[in-house]
Amino acid sequence: MHFQDMYSDVTQLMFVKPNGALLKAMVRFWDPTYRCFTFNEVDMVPTI
Repeated sequence: MHFQDMYSDVTQLMFVKPNGALLKAMVRFWDPTYRCFTFNEVDMVPTI
């Protein structure tokens, strides 16, 4: 069984070009203690 057969379109994530400004903003709001993004009193957990 091949990787693409097992994980379908996940392989397409390798070709996404990251936005530098977006990554800087994400780092600013990342809370390593809780492993989520914190915006004032709202916590957001990244999911795929």
